[in-house]
Amino acid sequence: MTTVSVRLSGHEKEELRKYGKLSTVVRDAIDLYLATMRSKRAIRRLRELQRANELKTNVETDIRLIKEDRGR
Repeated sequence: MTTVSVRLSGHEKEELRKYGKLSTVVRDAIDLYLATMRSKRAIRRLRELQRANELKTNVETDIRLIKEDRGR
């Protein structure tokens, strides 16, 4: 398993501890960050495809595709 070091101030540490065990909170934050990046990549790819193929999608389709991507 890989170890990641994070520097936190005393105040940041106490704030994070309000949400649970520090290592769990940081792990959840990393998971959320990665999910956000996957979603941004999917939206960027959709926009590229729309430009390339002159296709248009609606908001509902975009949301469905993002939810499908997050489920992977």
